[in-house]
Amino acid sequence: MPILKYSIVNINSSTETLVMQISKLVSLFFLVLVLLNLFHCIPDIKEFRTPAEWERQESVWLAWPVFDSIKGRHASDVTESIVRELSSFIKVDLIVQDENEKTKIISNFTTKKIPFSHVRFHIVPHNYLITNGAVLIPKYWKEGRSEQIQKKDQAAVRILSQLFPDRKIIQINPENVNIGGGGIHCITQQMPAAE
Repeated sequence: MPILKYSIVNINSSTETLVMQISKLVSLFFLVLVLLNLFHCIPDIKEFRTPAEWERQESVWLAWPVFDSIKGRHASDVTESIVRELSSFIKVDLIVQDENEKTKIISNFTTKKIPFSHVRFHIVPHNYLITNGAVLIPKYWKEGRSEQIQKKDQAAVRILSQLFPDRKIIQINPENVNIGGGGIHCITQQMPAAE
């Protein structure tokens, strides 16, 4: 046990960032499965399984970071690196918040000569929690912030209300969690009901 404690205490910031990114990708993967099932993009969630790392895969899903700067580091730099490296080997399914974000990313990829012909963009609000009767979603607008942020928050409520008509959509401010590199979905875990 002391070895594990030592390695956790001495973890460097780039490794910590990588661990956070991997954790986010795993959380996002399961969120994507739920969304795909809702849109009937996969036949039946029970028939789907996570492929082993060595098995052939169709694509890799990831979400563009909501905040570009976390603790002074640019979160988008990590995502760009992942897209740059993966896109020559496999399709990348990139979840973005809206059309404006997609346009900015494409422009940025073009400027930096990051290949994106194998990148498929999906406009879906992300990092929320689905529960019995409710969906908790981020709310970033508050007095003094731009109207554009308020419109994004309103669009997220509208889209998720359509996806989950039987659940109450509840907005909460997740910024204190975002500062650490996570979100609502990252810090929660559902417990299945006993049968």
